[in-house]
Amino acid sequence: MEKPFLILSLLMLALNIVHVSSQSGKLSASSPLRVMLEENVR
Repeated sequence: MEKPFLILSLLMLALNIVHVSSQSGKLSASSPLRVMLEENVR
């Protein structure tokens, strides 16, 4: 019961991080965290 909620919350957190990164400019677009997130999405 708790696992789908955990996965969903992690997904929302990742989306928020990517959104904030894209809002803060091109500098953070090449950050290791963003690259790691994109690798995990694939």
